[in-house]
Amino acid sequence: MKIVTLHLICLWFVCVGGVVPCAGQEAPLDLKALLRQSMEATNNLPFTGQLIFHRRAQDQRWRTATQVQRLPSGDKRMEITYPEAAQGIVMLHDKTGLWRTPLNEEVRKTLDQDQKVDMEIFLRAYREKEILNLSRLERLGLLFKNYNITFENNEKFADRDAFQIKITGKAPHRPAVKIWIDCQTKMQLKYVRFTPDGTFEESFFFESIDLQPNFSQSAFSTEGLDQFFSYNAAKEEQEPDLDFTPIEPPAIPAGFVLRSNHRWKRGEGLVQHSVYTDGMAFLSLFQRRQTEQEIQKQKEEECSSDTIKVFERRGTKVYMREINGFRYSMVGDIAADEIYKMLSSIPATPKK
Repeated sequence: MKIVTLHLICLWFVCVGGVVPCAGQEAPLDLKALLRQSMEATNNLPFTGQLIFHRRAQDQRWRTATQVQRLPSGDKRMEITYPEAAQGIVMLHDKTGLWRTPLNEEVRKTLDQDQKVDMEIFLRAYREKEILNLSRLERLGLLFKNYNITFENNEKFADRDAFQIKITGKAPHRPAVKIWIDCQTKMQLKYVRFTPDGTFEESFFFESIDLQPNFSQSAFSTEGLDQFFSYNAAKEEQEPDLDFTPIEPPAIPAGFVLRSNHRWKRGEGLVQHSVYTDGMAFLSLFQRRQTEQEIQKQKEEECSSDTIKVFERRGTKVYMREINGFRYSMVGDIAADEIYKMLSSIPATPKK
């Protein structure tokens, strides 16, 4: 992406697991169990730490640093310490919802102009539960089916003994990750993700971490913070009814399953967003009716319904097909030819 997507920093919210001895321990015998422990034990261990996040964006690397804390109750606090434009911004997650430091337009402009922080992306993604997953792995049964897990070595990280594992796709052109898992607590100390072509994509690591912290309760006060997401309000929200029948493409890549469907209304009309996953890679399909202006432009350009356009949005390639008055757009971290095949498999859509 063109700018640092700070929402990924929220990955720190997950952490920890049971305790086993590891001094002098060789490679774990059951890597699936090791990964499962690190993913399932997400709400047990309090900590404080300095979390560093890197992301590649158009051949550049953006760096963000945060001070993070987690109470035994599950409340979480994050304060940005770098870049300077975002320094001091606090994000707080408690049982009622999500809170943050108020941001005026001047601050927002500064963050956006520096191309270091897109606060709107951050705030939108921050409230998505999947972002609270430390390494964006989910549905471990599906992951185990589609990916290989190998042990790399034992390594010291953040002054702690850690197991380093690597996860690679059984099918070609899939993302890969390396994870450093604390031997004692099962906390994920470092995570590095690579694109399907092997290019570095993003990483986080704890520069320092305290697993026996002393907390100041005042640090978790919501005084002076704005609540930008309420769990109670979210429960009362209802997604709008669509004015069309959504399509599920026949040619879904092998190993992928439908993860979720969401609907919302925006200026161009009603949108359905379908997310597919194979346990680590993700595909997003957006579908909606074309506007009259888009239909007219398509006629002027004499684009056939088989035409798939490719353009960039915030550094991400978007694949788009327009057919019979509908627009289908896709993004994903798999090979382009698989996305082309999925879009091309969509038949002419009957209007509702």
